[in-house]
Amino acid sequence: MFNRQNLALWVVSAISLAVLSACDSWKELDVSGRYHGRELSSYRGQSEVVAVVKGKLGRKVELEVFRTLASAAGERIVLEFGGRSEITLSSHALSLEGERLRIEGDCAFGERDGISTQVCLKDGSFELRQGEAAGQRLLYSLKLGPAGQDALPAGEGSGNRVFSLDELMGRAKFMNYAVAADAEKLFRARKRIQEAGANLLPRVSTRSIATFFVMGPVAGILEAFPGLLPFIFPSNWYEWKEAKFMYEAEKASYMALRANEMSNVQALYHVVHRDQTLLSLIDDYLDWLGKLRDQLAQSEQKGSVPAGSTDRMDIRIAKMVKDRAELRGAYAIGRAALAQSVALSPSFGLEGLAEVRLPNLYEAERTDARSFFKSAQESSLELKIMDNMIVASEKSTQVAKFAFLDPMSGTDIGFGYATQIEISRSKTRELEVRRAEMLSFIEQRSHEVAAELNSALEGFDVSERGLRSAKSQLQRLYRWFTVGERNISDEEFIDQLMETSEKAFEFEVERLNAAYSYQISSSKLGRLLLTQPYVGLDAGIPGK
Repeated sequence: MFNRQNLALWVVSAISLAVLSACDSWKELDVSGRYHGRELSSYRGQSEVVAVVKGKLGRKVELEVFRTLASAAGERIVLEFGGRSEITLSSHALSLEGERLRIEGDCAFGERDGISTQVCLKDGSFELRQGEAAGQRLLYSLKLGPAGQDALPAGEGSGNRVFSLDELMGRAKFMNYAVAADAEKLFRARKRIQEAGANLLPRVSTRSIATFFVMGPVAGILEAFPGLLPFIFPSNWYEWKEAKFMYEAEKASYMALRANEMSNVQALYHVVHRDQTLLSLIDDYLDWLGKLRDQLAQSEQKGSVPAGSTDRMDIRIAKMVKDRAELRGAYAIGRAALAQSVALSPSFGLEGLAEVRLPNLYEAERTDARSFFKSAQESSLELKIMDNMIVASEKSTQVAKFAFLDPMSGTDIGFGYATQIEISRSKTRELEVRRAEMLSFIEQRSHEVAAELNSALEGFDVSERGLRSAKSQLQRLYRWFTVGERNISDEEFIDQLMETSEKAFEFEVERLNAAYSYQISSSKLGRLLLTQPYVGLDAGIPGK
């Protein structure tokens, strides 16, 4: 018998079937999200890329592609579907604007001015190829797949080579494990805005439909009323605004995480590069000691130097060889840590580091934190997080205040209503205190960075003066030893020669350490002020 109850069940089943059918249609598949892959260009070579994709297949898909360089800007690719058999491709990077491609299965093809273009969308992957139609020479290739844990490590040909600072900071910016994980949190925050916005639109539940047919029109309308007019309830608007400000807080948090990971990689790069340079310096020094040792051995055989002089030098050389072995161990550990921090294989991902230009500390001036700490506060991402969280907390208080008006909220006015509002206001006041604390912390951090910069300059000056004196003394001693301006007959002279050479080496190492310390502190200052390379931190933000 076809009664109201059966009709209600039929309506619910029909709605569920329609939803499932829509999900099965590839033309309506939402491909938005983060992707990872490789780009090959005939004029700039091969590089890893990440991409942010927005849109649905069968409609319009926009890709923003970033090479994994800290300095790289995004390149936009747009696909517009113009029917069942045609799409339009636009890309400034490929000098294409409105290129029409015919759809054949999972791919689309086109040719113009002797250049063929192919786009394929299949199984969550995207591939774009462009080449010469006649010679089949590949001009451009882009392959993307979903960015997940398995997709993060470098692909074939990207590891086991020398990386520049720009490349590693770019990987920290886009592909670091923590950054990739936090991107998903940001994606969810963006979706919460859409969810809160959708709650302002009329909606009908299966329960209200069933009530309409089972209990009658009046009961059905009363049941459906809160869902049909959700925008009249203030709590829904405040909830939507709260979601927006929480998203802005999450976005600032994501940008801050990116900046912190880039700063960590930059500092670690300089530490590992310093060890790499020191190893080369030790090798040169040991080579010089080896030549001096050979000369000393010859002089000892002739009897012009005390017996046992060569043995004393061998002891000092052995100590230096031991120090080199320990430094090599530290260098290997640092290099593996640097590779892991940018999602490269710790074993095979990083062969070495490209050269970096150290600052000219002879002309560097002292730094005063009072000249820049206010700028650091104004540009602080952490303060932006706090500001948005404070506003979101205020909106949350308004949600709690007006939620009882919405029958669908499940909130009632009771004896705990006023207390609940006071608790919510207390959370806002706590955030305001945290913000004031953050202001003070940034000022303190500015003074720490300034002190580190000035200390590095002072260390450089002292080691430079000591190095000049040690080298001057060493030249005199070496001249006496090689030319014979003095009769070398005592052990004290040999010890003095060795001690002076060691002191010269120590001053050279200290000068090098000071230069790298200044470089690391300068990168911290750049992070505080968000200067290069800490610009464009919102590049490729999910859901932007």
